[in-house]
Amino acid sequence: PDRQSVVISFVAPLVRDGKVVAAVAAGSIPVGARASKKRPAAPAWLSVTEPRLRSRLLYPNPVCLLTTWGEVDGSWRKNVMTISWLTCLNNDADVLLSINARRHSAAAVLSGRAFGLSVPTSDLAAMVLKIGACSGSKTDKLATVEGLAAVEADAEAKAGKGGFAALMSDSSDDDDGVAAPPDAPWFVEGCVARLACVVERRLTEGEDHHVVVAKITDASVREDYWD
Repeated sequence: PDRQSVVISFVAPLVRDGKVVAAVAAGSIPVGARASKKRPAAPAWLSVTEPRLRSRLLYPNPVCLLTTWGEVDGSWRKNVMTISWLTCLNNDADVLLSINARRHSAAAVLSGRAFGLSVPTSDLAAMVLKIGACSGSKTDKLATVEGLAAVEADAEAKAGKGGFAALMSDSSDDDDGVAAPPDAPWFVEGCVARLACVVERRLTEGEDHHVVVAKITDASVREDYWD
């Protein structure tokens, strides 16, 4: 016989070292119409005691790949890091970023040179995790991370070719086809949006994280991802 059903969600405590540190969604139970008509007990509330876990209550955050040029052994080398602590501040292309001061990319971002933000999709999740699992100070990520490839800040994307639509005007006068200089951003191939950024001001000094405001100076997005 047909049976109307409802779903009761429930949570379970996350225990670490014998202490409850958070509540996590554990799943759901389908309940048939013939089940008890008793109202389910009100869910319990748990205190998240570990400070480092509290920010997870605001997840998910946007995930981007932050690309820079860094000097290694007297020469320029591309580097990329995974970043999720970022958010738009307004409709004037200002972005707030928080970067761990120990990250290899931090100095390059604070140098005043342009850096890139590439927006990946879920099919690049494995690559994004690998990028975040190693440091550019010890590893040439482009040479070691499978599937990772660079896309230069070329005229093709800004002209709307190759499936990308330009969102801002191109202020570059470099038309000779020469590879971009170290102060020009580069991006990650396979991502669906590319944003060129420059730090405008720092909001913290001497902290464990650099909190900065950056301006998006140029941007392009794949047309099939733009509504």
